[in-house]
Amino acid sequence: MKKILFVFIALAMFVAVASVKADMYGINIVDDKNGNVNFYQIFNNIFGLTGTAAYRASNDIFNEFGVDPTSSWYTLGETEVLKVVRNESGFTAKLWAEVPGKEDSLLLDLPKVVAQDTWLSTVAETDFAQNSPIDFRLDVLRTNTNSPNVSWSLTSGYNDDGRVYMLGLDITDFYNAHLGLEGSDRIDSVIMFLWEDWLLGQKVVGWGNIETDWDYADVIYIMTNVSTEEPNKIYSTPEPATLLVLGFGAIGAGFAARRRMKG
Repeated sequence: MKKILFVFIALAMFVAVASVKADMYGINIVDDKNGNVNFYQIFNNIFGLTGTAAYRASNDIFNEFGVDPTSSWYTLGETEVLKVVRNESGFTAKLWAEVPGKEDSLLLDLPKVVAQDTWLSTVAETDFAQNSPIDFRLDVLRTNTNSPNVSWSLTSGYNDDGRVYMLGLDITDFYNAHLGLEGSDRIDSVIMFLWEDWLLGQKVVGWGNIETDWDYADVIYIMTNVSTEEPNKIYSTPEPATLLVLGFGAIGAGFAARRRMKG
């Protein structure tokens, strides 16, 4: 009977782990096979992952660390934006943090071409009020003498076109383990944000029919002390995967109890 119980528990764990967040949230990070730099390659480079430790697909990273892209964000006090940025298009980009009752804070001001895969320095420190809601906006601007100026703004969550342009990865445990941070040195929350900067359906004169590539590798940064969990709020509802594990465990326990009764 112990073997049967073990099989049920193992099956529950397998199903829970195998649940794909990308499918759950309708996200597909597209990896380019034509030589362009993909997000998973950037991630591997940032953290020095090689061999069997290296990721081979961007969706694998999202499936491991991704959070619901429609989540609300909250500050946990003083935040830092660490330098992990890529902006390889012919556009300038400005990343803003929006906090109720406070003037928008500029987190990143990116020139047209930037490729800096490093997280070793802080590019912005913000002392937001603790427990405050926070949102993000990416302003994209093209200035070119050969074509009209164009600009658009993208926000976290669903945009007006029903698409998601910003993804969040909760890499808190991974980041602390990677840097060997423990005890009082441990950082409570570490989120990596990924942006797709090209608005779906946007046309630019002189650029031909450029399509949104959904690689989410255009603007990338790590931010500390932000969370999707509202501070001081008690959550009592387990996640679906947890319910699944508990459910299979209960079934297994039921079989065990029934066997004992028969014995």
